[in-house]
Amino acid sequence: MNVPLPRREGSKKKPYVKPAFEIHHRPAPPHLENQTIPQRLRATIGRFLARFRNDPQERMRNFALATEIIEFGRMRSNDRNHILIEVPLVAYHMRETPHHIRRSLRLLEMKGIAKRTKSKDHWELIA
Repeated sequence: MNVPLPRREGSKKKPYVKPAFEIHHRPAPPHLENQTIPQRLRATIGRFLARFRNDPQERMRNFALATEIIEFGRMRSNDRNHILIEVPLVAYHMRETPHHIRRSLRLLEMKGIAKRTKSKDHWELIA
């Protein structure tokens, strides 16, 4: 049975109406209020690049975090020779991001204190 589709007689397509909304800009932080946009951009790029440079303050933070990871692993382990670190658990207990924990574990790996396992979230501390 071949039935034709119903026609839309009397209904016209509505014209496009641009939605009325406001753009809310976040106010600048208090320490950036008096800076121009190029100054803010320069400061933001500087903070971004500091992550990749040998920033002494960042290295000290990573070293302090690495020592805390060692102490946490020793505290939680029953066997002194085999200490397994789980990155999400350590990050949760130390209130850090897993990224920072992995970065500190890589620092320990370079010093020969930690060793990677097959999983990215499990590391072994060498006593």
